[in-house]
Amino acid sequence: MKRFNIIFNQYIQYYLYCIIVLVIVFIFTYSAFILGLIIGMIGSLINTFTFEYYLAKAKEKDNIHISTGNIWRYLIVILACTTWYFYKDYIN
Repeated sequence: MKRFNIIFNQYIQYYLYCIIVLVIVFIFTYSAFILGLIIGMIGSLINTFTFEYYLAKAKEKDNIHISTGNIWRYLIVILACTTWYFYKDYIN
């Protein structure tokens, strides 16, 4: 599991770097497409973090219930999609 934690930290760094680059590009272009990418990347970042959190909880010795946080991850996707639906004139 140590290897997975290293990979997880690298993914978090990549997500953060991509979000920073997309925000800088959005500041200069005000593109609806870039804004959609930013929202998607933030949703993916939160989903990855949620999965890692529940995986770390499942590794504990005292824990008898194993969960991957599917409900929370579905809620994040629903939130991202409803954000797009209500602001689809501004987000592509």
